[in-house]
Amino acid sequence: MPNPFTNYLEKTREKKELKTAIELLVTESTLTPKFIILTIISSLLAALGVMMNNTPILIGSMVVAPLLIPVLSLSVGLGAGSVKLIGHSLKSLSIGFALSLLTAAYAAWLFKPAGIDPTLYASYANQDLYSIVAFASGILAVYSWFRSISSAVIPAVAIAVSLVPPLAFLGVLIPLNEQKLLIDTLELLSVNLIGILLGGLFTFLIIRLLQRSPNSEVDKEVEKGIEKNGKP
Repeated sequence: MPNPFTNYLEKTREKKELKTAIELLVTESTLTPKFIILTIISSLLAALGVMMNNTPILIGSMVVAPLLIPVLSLSVGLGAGSVKLIGHSLKSLSIGFALSLLTAAYAAWLFKPAGIDPTLYASYANQDLYSIVAFASGILAVYSWFRSISSAVIPAVAIAVSLVPPLAFLGVLIPLNEQKLLIDTLELLSVNLIGILLGGLFTFLIIRLLQRSPNSEVDKEVEKGIEKNGKP
């Protein structure tokens, strides 16, 4: 027979976890100087990695990049129906993407590479498989975020699903006018972005269903987080 007191403690713990997770998600996805600096540095590293055809440098840029967090917060905002969180996430994501493109394009203009090795992204040709990887990674990222499994999961997901390297690749290709590679890279970026978003949305809906958390609770925590970090 279920113990009412145990059930109460479990529900209290779940509410506390939800509150902490959403507050942290809003904080980490806010357009702060830290977010901007990390985005620029990671994009510069990725652009250099692309121009040097250096995979370890590209991996390093994935670990540093903060762009995955606004994607996760966007999936949570869609799942909760929170207009404020959706707007907050889109603002950070769009500015972050623009900064990445501009940084990479400026690096390409500054260093003037003779060309780009097309084999660098040859392994990404199978977009069907990469869409599965992105979807699974979105599930893992949101589940670990709301279950506080390990802080190492987010960098691991960032490495598994590339966001900054394709952005940097696009930025480097713009001055070179490589239209075919531009289209291929844009498709890869779209597949990764949509896959993470859908995986995160699916997972958050399941978490909410199991916890029976109303939208009002999520909105309240989003409001607190946005007020704490400044209005969007």
